[in-house]
Amino acid sequence: MAKPMRVCDRDIVERVICNKYEESKTDAFTKHYESSNAKVKIKNMLDALEDYELDVKVLTDKMSDLNEMLEEQVKFYNDEYCTDKDKTGNYNNYYNDAQLTFNKYHGDKIEIYFNFPRKVKQGIQDEIGLTTMGGDFDANELIAQLTKQFIK
Repeated sequence: MAKPMRVCDRDIVERVICNKYEESKTDAFTKHYESSNAKVKIKNMLDALEDYELDVKVLTDKMSDLNEMLEEQVKFYNDEYCTDKDKTGNYNNYYNDAQLTFNKYHGDKIEIYFNFPRKVKQGIQDEIGLTTMGGDFDANELIAQLTKQFIK
């Protein structure tokens, strides 16, 4: 009487048959692919894709360099022509008063930005408060006086 097959033996037999099936199908597919026009088309497409990827890398490097140069030029201009830079860094390296800003993702890209100096604004507010405390003042005269005092 024959013994029943063990489970581990069944697994081995199954694996051998599956491997032969895979080898047979893969060989047939490979033989067909190697003799087809698709192989040439696919190879040409892959070559073109590699060329485009290389072009993109070169352009990306150029864009990065140009972006860095633009940022440096804007900073150079601001360092050269802006009147007062906040040395404490409270304004994230913004300059007091007017300055150029650069943002390649914004529609205008280069803009003139105004960062109102806090000390000047506080001085204007204090002068307005002190002058108007008594209630007897002419608004037009106050504007003229404070404009002359703060705008130079």
